[in-house]
This record gives sequence, structure tokens and C-alpha cells, in this order.
Amino acid sequence: KNRLRWAKEHRQWTPQQWCAIQWSDEARFEVCVVKFPASIMIWGSMSSKGVGKLHFIDGNVDANKYLAILEESLLPVMEECLTSGQDFVFQQDGAACHTSKKAIKWMEENNVPL
Repeated sequence: KNRLRWAKEHRQWTPQQWCAIQWSDEARFEVCVVKFPASIMIWGSMSSKGVGKLHFIDGNVDANKYLAILEESLLPVMEECLTSGQDFVFQQDGAACHTSKKAIKWMEENNVPL
């Protein structure tokens, strides 16, 4: 429901507005074997300007791991866009590490437009 609501709210956006978004997500990939399947979590981002760095994460993503990723990958991209006069919007889903008090405070302190 949240994704549909978000899509409806943004359906009138121009191509220029869509180009300003830095999309991000994480996913777990699992090797299918009978016993002891191995898995790894990967975080990445992309925009109309290209693909960001992939981060391979041991275990689950918590707020501390998430903020370390953003420090390394998001801030440089955001700074580059904003200093060159381009619009920038960071898009993330509602995962617990994204909506934690720590993450929200970090976004506010670093003026990350969501």
C-alpha cells in the first residue's frame, strides 16, 4: 500500500525530477545447496547518472552498518550532485535500519533530501 501511495503521489513528476533520485536497496542472495546454504547481503544504489558502489555485508544490516555505508557511498554522490547544481533526492524503503532513530538523526544532520 505504501509503495502504491508513493507512486500515485509522484505520477506527475517530470523526467528531470525522476533523474534527481538516487535509488537504493539491499538484498540477500543465497546459494542453493542441500545443507548449510551460504548467503550474503548486498547494498547498492543507482541513479540516472550511473551505478554506485556495491557493499557486501556480513550478517544483517543494522543502523550502524547502514550509516557506515551511507557515509562512504551516499555523501560523496550527494555532494557531487549538489555542488554541480543538480537536484538530489535519496530514495530508500522502510527497512528498520532506514527508519531507526539513529538513521533519521543522521539524515537530518547531513541534510539528506528524502
